[in-house]
Amino acid sequence: MSLDTIRVFAIAKLGRIRQQPRKLQQQERETPREYLDRESHFAWGKRYLLAVVEGDAAPAMELQHNRMVLRVRPGTDEARREAIVAKWYREQVKRAAPPLIAR
Repeated sequence: MSLDTIRVFAIAKLGRIRQQPRKLQQQERETPREYLDRESHFAWGKRYLLAVVEGDAAPAMELQHNRMVLRVRPGTDEARREAIVAKWYREQVKRAAPPLIAR
């Protein structure tokens, strides 16, 4: 194709080209997290179902097969659950980053 043909095609589609980024930005990305049982969460590109286990032990997170287990004390609110999960994600990245940076 000649360069002029490509220019004419691009100019004809200019309105749609400019509209597309706005359309993508307005699109909803993810549902807000509530940190409840059977809620989908992602780690390392894989989907896990959250399992919230209440008990009298220190808060913790762990991956088990297709489940992400969140252990919390009874009555822990959503904000605290979110903080525990966020801390776990940060720890995962801190462990994985040094070998990748060294490479």
